[in-house]
Amino acid sequence: MEHCQTRGSLHGASTDYTAGRPAHDTYRHNLSWSGTCVLKCMLPLFWMQCAGTQELAALGPANIIFGFAQYIFLALQLATISLIGDDLRKGFRAGAEHTLQVALSLALVSGLAAAGIMELAADQLIAATGADPALVALGSAYMRIRAFAQPAVLTTMVCQAGLLAQQDSNTPALTVLLSVSVNILCNLVAVAWLQLGLQGAAATTVATQVVGACALLLIARQRSGLKYGITTNISMKDMKAFGRTVAPLSVTYICKNVCYVLLQAAAASLSFVQLAAHQAVFSVWSLLSFTTAPLEQTAMTYIPAAKTAQQQQATIQVLLGISGVIGLSCGLLSAGVPLLTPQALTKDPAVWVYMQKVAPLALVAMMLTAADVGTTGVLLAKGDLAYVARAYLITLGVLWVFVWFGVHGCGWGLTGVWSGLVLFFGVRLVQSVGRLLWLNRGQEFKAVPAEG
Repeated sequence: MEHCQTRGSLHGASTDYTAGRPAHDTYRHNLSWSGTCVLKCMLPLFWMQCAGTQELAALGPANIIFGFAQYIFLALQLATISLIGDDLRKGFRAGAEHTLQVALSLALVSGLAAAGIMELAADQLIAATGADPALVALGSAYMRIRAFAQPAVLTTMVCQAGLLAQQDSNTPALTVLLSVSVNILCNLVAVAWLQLGLQGAAATTVATQVVGACALLLIARQRSGLKYGITTNISMKDMKAFGRTVAPLSVTYICKNVCYVLLQAAAASLSFVQLAAHQAVFSVWSLLSFTTAPLEQTAMTYIPAAKTAQQQQATIQVLLGISGVIGLSCGLLSAGVPLLTPQALTKDPAVWVYMQKVAPLALVAMMLTAADVGTTGVLLAKGDLAYVARAYLITLGVLWVFVWFGVHGCGWGLTGVWSGLVLFFGVRLVQSVGRLLWLNRGQEFKAVPAEG
C-alpha cells in the first residue's frame, strides 16, 4: 500500500478540535451542498427555454474548456484543504493563515492567466474541441465574456477550501444560495426580457461568479478564524509544500478531465441536432453530478478526524450510504427530465428523440459516478494517492480505445458517447471498490495518520 506521508497529505486534513465528531455531521455536510447544487439545475432549464438549437450546441465546446480549467484547479482547492487542515491539527494557526494567503495569491494569478489565454485564443480553443466550424464564432464569443470571471472562480474555490478545512460548510452553502438568486434575477433580465441570447447568458454567469466570490470573501473575513488576504511572501518552501500535494492530485484530475474532454469532443463532432440533445441532457447531468463533490471533501475531513476505529467505520458507512442516495435521486432526475418533460430543456422536437434515447444511460452513469466518488474519497482519506492516479491513467486508456473504435470508428453516435460515460465510471468503480476491499482484508479499516 502506497501512502503519501508528507506535510499536508490528504489524510492530515483534519483538526483536533473536531476529532471524533459523530457520523451524522457527515450527512449534514453533504446535504447542505447537495441542496444548493440541485437548486442550480433550474438555471440551465431556464436558459434552454430561451435558446435556439445552434446556440445550445455552441455551449458544448465552450463548456469543454471551462470544465477543463475547473478540474485542473480542483487540485489547488483540495491541496488547500489538506495543508490548512494539517496546520490547524498541529496548532499552527499562523502557518494556516499563511497557507491560505499563499493559496489565494496562487488562485488570483492562475485565474488571470487562464482568463488571458481564453481571451487571446478563444477561436483556437473552440476549434480544438472538434466543434463544427459554424459553432466557433458563437462559442468563442461566449467564452470571451465568461473568461472575465476566471479569477473570481478560482478565488471562490480557495475560499471554500479554507472554510471547509475549518469544517464550516454552512458559509459556502449560504453564498451559493445567494449566487443562484443573483443568477436567476440576471437571467430574467438579460435573457428573458432583453433577449441577449448566448452572450447575455455568459454575462449573467460572470455577474453571478463575481458576486459570489465577493460575498464569500466578505462573509469569510467576518466568520472565519483565519485572516483572508493575498501575499507576495511566497517562498520556495511554500511552493514545495503545495507541489507535494498538488502533483499527484493533478495527475488524477487531469486524467479525469481528459476523459470528459474525449466524450465532449466526440459529441461535438456529431450533427447539430445530436450535439444539441447531448448538451441539453449533459448540462443537467453535469450540474447534478456536482452534488457528489462534497463526498471527497467530507471523507478527507471526517475519516481522519475520528478517534476510534468504530467512529471511522461509522463515518465510512454513512458516506457510502449517502453516495447511494445521491446517485439514485440525481440519476432519476437527470433521466426523468429528458424522458418526461423534454420541452423543459429545448423547444425543438427533433432534439427530443435523441435526448430520450440517452436518458436511461444518464441514470446509470449518475449512480456509478456517485458510488465511485464516495469510494475514491475514502481512498484519498487514507492517503492512497498513487493508486488513484494510476487507476485514472488506466481508465483514460480504456475510454480512449472505446471512443476511438466505438464512437468514431463504428459510428455509434450519441448513444456511443453516453455509453462511454457509463464505461468511464464503471471502470473507475471496479478499481476503487476492489482497492477498498483489498485494503480492508482481515483488519479494521483505518485512516493513516499524518506524520508530524
